Amino acid sequence: RLLPGVKSAVVLIKNYKNTPIQQNSAEFKIARYAAGRDYHLVMKNRLEELMRFIQKEDPAIQSYAGVDSRPIAERSLALKAGAGFRGKNTMVIKPGLGSYFFIGVLLTTHAFPEDEPLSWDCGQCRLCLEACPTGALTEPYHLDATRCIAYRTIEKKSPLTAGELIETKGWLFGCDICQ
Repeated sequence: RLLPGVKSAVVLIKNYKNTPIQQNSAEFKIARYAAGRDYHLVMKNRLEELMRFIQKEDPAIQSYAGVDSRPIAERSLALKAGAGFRGKNTMVIKPGLGSYFFIGVLLTTHAFPEDEPLSWDCGQCRLCLEACPTGALTEPYHLDATRCIAYRTIEKKSPLTAGELIETKGWLFGCDICQ
């Protein structure tokens, strides 16, 4: 529906692991991804730059750019494109980088060759599951979003209950604990 005749999804990732961590106090914290410029704009600009390059090569090619605010399954596409593997915390993990990256997708009417998914996994590691203070990671590869600090501090439409506020451990916007 976003792009009639789509044949490929080009997946881009942008590292934010080395973004200077803002000075979070022990009492109040903001997730690392929110420390810089709005990543929706950063990724959209990069995707549009790629779109212009592709259309310069072949003006008949149509494209649609999206980040996670669009109805695109960017994590699934990133896994299929080999950008990383699915972690037990449900995030895409790239060896050597972790999950500290943004994902952008460019849908296009051009048929690009497919990449291979990574054949990698977390093995016996359970650090993310054990670290989650709210038990949102109910078991490997399963997230109860309603218990997730990031959901509660960003997406939830009603005020936090007293118990939820305590469970946030000072995170005001998002959470980096399972990363």
